[in-house]
Amino acid sequence: MTLSPQDLSDANFIESIREHARWQDPCEFVEEDGLILVAGANAFPVAYRNCAVRVDQTLDAKEALTRARAFFGS
Repeated sequence: MTLSPQDLSDANFIESIREHARWQDPCEFVEEDGLILVAGANAFPVAYRNCAVRVDQTLDAKEALTRARAFFGS
């Protein structure tokens, strides 16, 4: 299977989020059931500090948002 430039770009961005989460201290990182959730050291909402990323397109968007709200709500 050949990946499109868009798919490669998305995969690179997703992996960079994982790597930035490893560098942060403190950081809560959850990746399960097609969703990445990152809560960094402060509440500033940027991609590498606090974010939710759907990594499986079969995950319903409403479900992803519901899970993100629960994660960040606590």
